Amino acid sequence: MRLIANEKSIPRIHLVGTLLIVLLLTVGLSGYIFWQSRQDAQSSLNRIEQALIEQVEASLKAQMHNAITTIEFVRTQTEAVLRESLMQRVDSAYQIAEAIHTRESALRPAAEVRKMIVETLRPVRFSDGRGYFFIDDMNGHFILLPTSPQLEGKAMLDNQDDTGHFIMQGLIAAAKLPRGEGFSRYRWYTPENPTVMADKLSYVRSFEPYAWLIGTGDYLYKWEERQKQEAILQLRTHSFGTTGYVALFDADGRSLLSPFNTELEGKTEADLPVFARSVLEKLLRPARAGGGIVHYDWPQADTGTLVTKTAYVQTYAPWQWIVVTTLFNDEMHAALAAEQQTHAQLSTRQALKIALAGLAALLIGLAASWLFSIWTRQLFEGYHRNNLVQQVTLRQQADALHETQASLQESEHHFRTLANGGTALIWTSGTDKLCNYFNEPWLRYTGRTLEQEFGNGWAEGVHPDDFDRCLNIFVSHFDRREPFSMEYRLRKANGEYGWILDLGNPRYDSEGNFTGYIGYCYDISERKRAEIVLREGRELLIYAFNKSPLMQTLSDLSTGRYLEVNDTFCRVSKFSREEVIGKTAIELGWISKDERMQLMQQVQQAGWANSMELTLQNKNGQNIIASYWGTVIHTTQGDRLFSTAEDITERMQVEVEIRKLNENLEQRVADRTVELATKAAELEQLNKVFVGRELRMRELKAQIAELERRLTHD
Repeated sequence: MRLIANEKSIPRIHLVGTLLIVLLLTVGLSGYIFWQSRQDAQSSLNRIEQALIEQVEASLKAQMHNAITTIEFVRTQTEAVLRESLMQRVDSAYQIAEAIHTRESALRPAAEVRKMIVETLRPVRFSDGRGYFFIDDMNGHFILLPTSPQLEGKAMLDNQDDTGHFIMQGLIAAAKLPRGEGFSRYRWYTPENPTVMADKLSYVRSFEPYAWLIGTGDYLYKWEERQKQEAILQLRTHSFGTTGYVALFDADGRSLLSPFNTELEGKTEADLPVFARSVLEKLLRPARAGGGIVHYDWPQADTGTLVTKTAYVQTYAPWQWIVVTTLFNDEMHAALAAEQQTHAQLSTRQALKIALAGLAALLIGLAASWLFSIWTRQLFEGYHRNNLVQQVTLRQQADALHETQASLQESEHHFRTLANGGTALIWTSGTDKLCNYFNEPWLRYTGRTLEQEFGNGWAEGVHPDDFDRCLNIFVSHFDRREPFSMEYRLRKANGEYGWILDLGNPRYDSEGNFTGYIGYCYDISERKRAEIVLREGRELLIYAFNKSPLMQTLSDLSTGRYLEVNDTFCRVSKFSREEVIGKTAIELGWISKDERMQLMQQVQQAGWANSMELTLQNKNGQNIIASYWGTVIHTTQGDRLFSTAEDITERMQVEVEIRKLNENLEQRVADRTVELATKAAELEQLNKVFVGRELRMRELKAQIAELERRLTHD
């Protein structure tokens, strides 16, 4: 049907058309505004939840690093602690023996003084009763052996452990070192099972007045168990957040540490209830696969209600421990639930406001259409009035949009409140590389205001020695939109510098547009101090290694290539350190293939070599006779061979000369003996002749006398 524009149809057409347009615009705009508000609110909640999850996982990993660092430090001190204890024990026994000798040697016979020293040390016990002092002489005789007094006075030079190591000879060799003291490692029967041997370390000192060695020893596994308990004790007090703690399990699933549920400690997987056993299986599965994040349910201690927990699991290989850092997720969910409730209330109010605004717009549109239909003659005036009404409607819609923006700002405020409640130092930056937000923990740490930190102000607190490195890392990763991690010193509120770990990640909005960076920082000052202590200890070991009067080297056990040599080795071998590192002893011509093969067979069978005599050749072609000691060291990079050798060439030459003199003397004695034997035989023969003649003369004299008697008788 064709529409005819006249004074009657135009108002009707205008009324119907305006009504439809206003209705569609009102419904469409209201729906879009409501949808957009919900989308923005959900996006904000997702960002908050993701940030909280990342913060929790980063915190668990940082706590795991601290726990592993603590365990590793305690473990590496095992032998050092044992050595220090043995030295203190033997030094005290040596002082006792020296004091008795000094006081009594001028007053009593030597045998009586020796007996006083022995009987004074005999009853001494330590290390839970298994520790005692022993005394041997340099010829291998037991002088004092409290555990087997029936052996005292007997020689046991050929006594061996289950690896073939000569125990007494090793102790004597240690006492004969240049300082008159040393350590000897061997295997001996354990207190728990007298048929099984275990590694034992002994320390001896030479007591020169009586050519004795005084010593004591203990089992390495006993001290490692002691260090394990020390590590557990330190981790028991290690907590973080409100419910975070560290738990430990052995390779069989036995609970070693459960700070908030101590009744589980000592129980195996089979001893646990069904529920606890299923949780343990969840924790052990990723640990055996290399470690990872685990989510599981666990009852709260006060209510018994099952609540989700997050844990980070990792295996500590040297002790076969499974380390777990864990906390309840309700620390995160409480803040997230409050934020969700706030968003739900805001969404309800926004929906009501949008509906009211749409209804008002619809009524105004109807009224405007009705007025336009009545005032046909005043079409242009009605048009202007309708235009004014539409402007009012748009202003109302604009007000509604402003209210939506205000609610989003309130949501952002809740996010910052949540960020300020944690322990991490959080910052954000825009696309211009300038920082635009720092949370309260950051400001408390630095003692500065938010205005002072804005832009590049935060860099004023970075240590000058770290500034350029940090700036290069930040700018290069920022330009590539890549996550970064850096460590630097940041000035605290008290003026001191503390070490922090800064983890930065790029941020994107819901449409994938880059909006800047967000960073989480953690105070790692304690870890840095521990690293300094370890580095200083390593420097002391390197100094002792390089300044040792004996030749010492460190090589790869599998390839034989030198990793490090000391100054004495370079001086004796005539090779420079640059010529040696990366080469094998055979490539250098330092040792023959046969002697190298014999040496490696001994090391691979026993894990060490002791007092082996080797013939070496230096760079100038000169032969060197050396006494060699070696032991295998197990490291995370592979097995290493630590070797010590003493140049005994001159001593061996003197011994050769002495042997030649002895052989010459023995030959001369033998020749003289033969000569004397010949003379004796000759004398014996003459004696027999003289005796025969004497007997013959007697017979003749007897015959003459008989003839004379007969002649006289006749």
